[in-house]
Amino acid sequence: MLRYAVRRAAAALVLVWVVATLVFAFLRLLPGDPVLVILGSESGAQAPSPDQITAVRRALGLDQPPAQQYGRWLARLVRLDLGTSLYDSTSVTADIAQRLPTSLELIVVAVALAVAGGVVLGLAAARCRGTWTDAALSGLLAGGLSIPVFVTGTLMVLVFGVILRWVPIGGFVPITSDPGAFARQLVLPAVALAFGLLGIVGRITRGSVLEVLHQDYVRTARSKGLGEPQVLARHVLRTALIPIVTVVGVQFGILIGGTVLVEYIFNWPGISTLLFTAIQRRDYPTVQGVVLVTSAMFILINLAVDLLYAVLDPRIRYEGET
Repeated sequence: MLRYAVRRAAAALVLVWVVATLVFAFLRLLPGDPVLVILGSESGAQAPSPDQITAVRRALGLDQPPAQQYGRWLARLVRLDLGTSLYDSTSVTADIAQRLPTSLELIVVAVALAVAGGVVLGLAAARCRGTWTDAALSGLLAGGLSIPVFVTGTLMVLVFGVILRWVPIGGFVPITSDPGAFARQLVLPAVALAFGLLGIVGRITRGSVLEVLHQDYVRTARSKGLGEPQVLARHVLRTALIPIVTVVGVQFGILIGGTVLVEYIFNWPGISTLLFTAIQRRDYPTVQGVVLVTSAMFILINLAVDLLYAVLDPRIRYEGET
């Protein structure tokens, strides 16, 4: 198990380096000059002089060869220095460190709701296969898969925020300042974000449970006199969790940088809105930093999922050690 984990961790580090290199290269192939953005020539201001352009380019190190720029960027990256924003000269590392926890709070709660609800609904649908209960639950899960998150979020704002006035419809209060207000503002975006993932988890759970229910070891467990709750908990759900863990790990990684619609609708100051704003401003260091951090987290989450397989299925641990 230890050797397997070390090999997977080493492969993840190499992949993070590859992503960092690609991000550095692709951003320099995009049209537009960040120097002109800083000097305001693309916003209708007076065209800068060649001396101004040269001075800013030298200050940013853009006058150096690409290989030297890449080496300097990697050296800063080792020190967790992602550069300085072109828009307001703030530290990109500080901006990401401020926004990332806010997004993670939303994503963790949404994923927890989706997993809890999806496993329960999927298990219930599998146990009632072919009945009206199965049809109703499958229809609900299909709705989660097919309804876009911006539709769900807008309807929730209209019904629960505007008409019923049960919860606030926007804004953000840190959990350390007022936990109650934080929870009230979190509930709508978390549920809106969880609804789509609920459909995925529920459908995967239903299919996995139906497949496992017909295995020989499940029939053997029942023949030994184990109750149905024990059979489901010990034998069915543990095996069915492997595809569920896979899809949750992938979706968690995607959500880290893909919650921009929910954050925009509910005015949630997360990392996705930071990326969206940076793209609009052509703030290349911020875009580069956010893409790199979210990509690295996606890789690390998938590493954790791979290692969790060995806990859920001993056969995977055995294969990793040989």
